[in-house]
Amino acid sequence: MGNKTEHHYFGLWDADNLSLVVAQDDRLVAYGNERAKERLLETLRSWVELGMPTAACLDLKVYPIEAPLVANEHQWIVRRRDSQFLWSLQK
Repeated sequence: MGNKTEHHYFGLWDADNLSLVVAQDDRLVAYGNERAKERLLETLRSWVELGMPTAACLDLKVYPIEAPLVANEHQWIVRRRDSQFLWSLQK
């Protein structure tokens, strides 16, 4: 067999806008429309403005879906069917 080269990609799917962006190294390729690419670049700019924190800077707490949660500055809530995750950026 020949030498197979492995490639790694990262992407963002925006289902509401039927848009996909795929990133590899220093290239971005958008499919559908530019919305997923715009969202990825907006998020990247926000990450840089926060000082490019690593995963070690995040705190996670999990709550039942019915618990009343409010995200403060540098916090994000991700809701699932039966639970919700409160992510906090520790500085």
